[in-house]
Amino acid sequence: LLCAEFLMFYYAFFTCHKKASNSGFTVYKKSMYVPVLVMVFHACIFEAVAFHWLFHERWPIVAWIHTALSVYGLIFLLADYNATRLHPTKIQNGQLYLSNGLMKRTTIDLQQIKAIHQNLEMEDIYMFSILGNTEDKPQFILETQQPQTIYLAMGFEKRARYIGLFVDD
Repeated sequence: LLCAEFLMFYYAFFTCHKKASNSGFTVYKKSMYVPVLVMVFHACIFEAVAFHWLFHERWPIVAWIHTALSVYGLIFLLADYNATRLHPTKIQNGQLYLSNGLMKRTTIDLQQIKAIHQNLEMEDIYMFSILGNTEDKPQFILETQQPQTIYLAMGFEKRARYIGLFVDD
């Protein structure tokens, strides 16, 4: 958990000027990720100012706690965008690297992929989609031989055999 916090601050403050690599497949360019992120960013700022102003006379400690949490949320959103931009989906060294910023990531050994499906109607497909994705169905679904561990934000994990992927290209 502490490592995730350090990664968040690293991506928020030290990667803004890094260029994204051209290798791999992006997941955010053709989705509504950036517009939704800008909208949420503005809403957080307006909400933080409004609630700070509302709370500051009666409960100053609550006002400052709310302001600190709002700033933390903005830093997390900025870090998630930079991590998404810098880490595209790619195949390297016999591994498939899937990453949606700080929200979710996994590594799948290519030998573990049993099949790739275009249309598969099942309930237990884990949708590896990004915030602001407007598509209902993934472009393709990976079926693995064994359940794969998907690492989520704040140290949570999820295991899935079927992973639905949304990519730009």
